[in-house]
Amino acid sequence: MTNSELIQSVTDVLIGMDPVTNFGTVLVVEDPFIRRYVQRILERENRQTLQAEAQHGVAMLAARDPEISLVITNNPKAFAASPDIPLIYVATSPDPSLIAGFRSCRVLKKPFLPEDLLEAVHALS
Repeated sequence: MTNSELIQSVTDVLIGMDPVTNFGTVLVVEDPFIRRYVQRILERENRQTLQAEAQHGVAMLAARDPEISLVITNNPKAFAASPDIPLIYVATSPDPSLIAGFRSCRVLKKPFLPEDLLEAVHALS
């Protein structure tokens, strides 16, 4: 490990960000209540989040925002044009056909516990 890498590693730990789990920004495209719930859970884990409506979230991915590394949504069909982005599909009655084209995906059935969400996020990071 170089001095620069060591300094960066120590800095990341000191500011509460584990470099192994800090993999980018999570885009949350859900109903407002669920967006806030998910944001609170993820921010307690030092995850950066963005909240958006489906149309705006799709535009962000189409613009190839490099910070977005994971999408959490109840509308995976809206993101079908971005099958390479890891995705967590959240629904009361998940439809498996909606996620068939995604290379890296997890399904969370509502209602879910914070631990369930974090497990899915860690699995895709």
